[in-house]
Amino acid sequence: MNTEFFTKVFSMTDLGALELLRDELARKAASQDITWETRMAIYNNIQIIIERIMQLE
Repeated sequence: MNTEFFTKVFSMTDLGALELLRDELARKAASQDITWETRMAIYNNIQIIIERIMQLE
């Protein structure tokens, strides 16, 4: 897990900013130019964002 990313996400309290970050990463994950490993790392980051959004709601 990327500790820096985790810390950044869990310090955020703006739902809109979290949703924008999630959407941006989802677009990156859909790219055909990335490897499977990179795609899985992006999905893991998206999961971290979703968990944070659920905490704030």
